[in-house]
Amino acid sequence: MRGLLSGALVLVAGGVGLGQGAHWLDPPAVTQPSDAIVVFGGELPLRVGRGAALYKAGLAPELWITGDHPSPQALAQVARQQGVPDEAIHILPTTSTWDDGEQTATLAKRRGLHRVLVVTSWYHHRRALCVLKQHLANSGIQVYHNSVPSLSDDQQTWWRHPSGWRHVFREMTALGFYAVRHHLAVWNCG
Repeated sequence: MRGLLSGALVLVAGGVGLGQGAHWLDPPAVTQPSDAIVVFGGELPLRVGRGAALYKAGLAPELWITGDHPSPQALAQVARQQGVPDEAIHILPTTSTWDDGEQTATLAKRRGLHRVLVVTSWYHHRRALCVLKQHLANSGIQVYHNSVPSLSDDQQTWWRHPSGWRHVFREMTALGFYAVRHHLAVWNCG
């Protein structure tokens, strides 16, 4: 219940109405050539498919995929089916968006990267960016981003679909939880 209230407070306190909430969740894409494309886990095959398309367009030499559902092997298989070679695929087993950002930042710093391109679903975009930027604070690593519409909704039509309501409500709640639990500055990271 506390998480739900936090999400509602984030929504109301920022003056973001339901009509604008989805646009706020999905900041305009900034897609630039990078050292790695990082696909935050979830919504298979859409997120991995977008990451693979960006890889094939030559935007980065590596495709990192976070998450563990349904399995790391299944995540890699989706990328392979999209034409990404095995040597370019790196799976970072994670269980949450916080873990996604932490694992990505750790590897990016260790490997001395300068730029990463994050791919995630439109409704998850702001939280993913905020988390990764917090983990990369003061590292000098640039974060670019690109979002993916879901199968049934996007930021233009989310309110017409039950899944859109679930996505937006769940994400606003998660942002509130992350703002409290991890001191995430959700207003300044998009």
